[in-house]
Amino acid sequence: MYKKRELLKELQDATYGVISHYYKKKIKGNHEVGLIAAVHTFGSDLKWNPHIHALFTEGGIDKNNKWFKKLSHIPYKYLRKSWQKLVLDIIKTNFKDRET
Repeated sequence: MYKKRELLKELQDATYGVISHYYKKKIKGNHEVGLIAAVHTFGSDLKWNPHIHALFTEGGIDKNNKWFKKLSHIPYKYLRKSWQKLVLDIIKTNFKDRET
C-alpha cells in the first residue's frame, strides 16, 4: 500500500463494512451505524505502518429515523477475523504479482 496510497481509502471503507455487517447480522434490519475512521500511515517510531483508528456508535438509525441501541459489545474474534478477510480481499484484488 506504500505505492498505492489510494488503497488507504479502501481500508476506511472496510472498517465500516466490518461494523455495519455485524449490526445487520445481529439486528436483522437495514440500520445505519455511525462511524468515524482515521487512517494513520506511521506508527510512533515513524516507520510505515498503515492502520485505522475508529469510533462507532453503540446503536444506529433505521430508515424511519428511529434510533436503536441493542448492542453494546462486538466480540474481538469477529472483529479480527472479519478485518483480516477484508484486508486480504483488498490485497488480492489490487496486487496480482506473485510476490504478493
